[in-house]
Amino acid sequence: MLTAPPATVHECLGDAAREATGATASAVFLASEGRLARVAGNDAADLETLAMETVATGVPACRPREGRTVAAVPLSIDGTVAGALAVELRGTEADLEVLEVLGAGVALAIARDRDRSGMRDRVGSVLGRLATHIVHELNNPLGGLKLYTNLLERSIAKGEVERSLDLVRKVARAVDALATLVADIRAYDRARGTGALHQVIESCLDECLARKGSGGEGAGGT
Repeated sequence: MLTAPPATVHECLGDAAREATGATASAVFLASEGRLARVAGNDAADLETLAMETVATGVPACRPREGRTVAAVPLSIDGTVAGALAVELRGTEADLEVLEVLGAGVALAIARDRDRSGMRDRVGSVLGRLATHIVHELNNPLGGLKLYTNLLERSIAKGEVERSLDLVRKVARAVDALATLVADIRAYDRARGTGALHQVIESCLDECLARKGSGGEGAGGT
C-alpha cells in the first residue's frame, strides 16, 4: 500500500479506519498551506468541523449528534499535529483509545509514504547529476570526432595525404576513448576503478546512501 500514489494510500487508510471501527463514515484530513484539506474519505461537514477542532487543540474530541457520535484524533507527524482522523459512529459512545491507535497507524503510514516520496525525489536529483556527468564525459570524444571528420574531409579534398593520415589516427583515438568510457559504464565495479567516471559514480552512490541512512520514520505517537 505504501508504494502506491499518495491519494491511493490516503483512501486505503480511510477505508481501514472505517472498517476497524464500524463507522458509517470516516475521513483523513491533512494540513496544507495553512488550511485543513480532506485527502480521503467521506465529505461530511461534521467530520471536518471536529477535525479542525482536534487539529487546533491537539487532543482527541468526541461529540454526540442525534443518535450518532462524531469522533476525531490528531495525526502527529514529526512531533507536529499535521492532520486528523475523523469518524462517525452509530450510537452515543466512541472508544477514543481505539481511534488513537488507528490514528497513530495512519500518521505512521503517511509519514513513511512522504519519506519514500522525498527519497525518490532526492535520488532522482542525484541520478540526474550523474547522467549529466556521463554525458559530459561522452561529449568530449564526440566533439573531437566531429572536428576531426570535418578536417579530414577538407584534407582529403586537398589531397593532403600525410595530414589525412594524421587525422585518421586522431579519429581512431577518439573512438578508442569512447569505447573505453562505454566499457567502464557497462563493467562498473565498486571494488575496482580509479578513473574520473568511476569517481563520479562513487560520489553519487555515496550521496544516495548517505541520504537514505539519514531518513527516519518521521511519525510520532498521537
